[in-house]
Amino acid sequence: MIHSFDALILGGGAAGLMCAIEAGKRGRRVAVLEHADRLGKKILISGGGRCNFTNLHCRPENFFSSNPHFAKSALARYTPADFIALVEKHGIPTTKKLWASFSATAPPATSSRCSKPNAAMPT
Repeated sequence: MIHSFDALILGGGAAGLMCAIEAGKRGRRVAVLEHADRLGKKILISGGGRCNFTNLHCRPENFFSSNPHFAKSALARYTPADFIALVEKHGIPTTKKLWASFSATAPPATSSRCSKPNAAMPT
């Protein structure tokens, strides 16, 4: 069987899944290739198994780049608060510490849908 995709994402970690979700929102047919046995596996174990998914105090001055304005632009376009709103929109409860935001349920509610080939993630 031959499949046709508009985008091929290499890596099913946080960045790869976010890229796939955004491409899917734009109507693209997306395939995610991941070498681990399930998508998002590293997300599930981050934060000591509590699924640390954002740094609440992420600032441009914490990044090194040959283009010092890149981090300013990227962080201004999509803030930690934007991601927390996305997670909460999908009914995943969160808990906040002084420095980060974690899933209040581990593993997160969406993780079981990512363990099978051709899994669909709601957007």
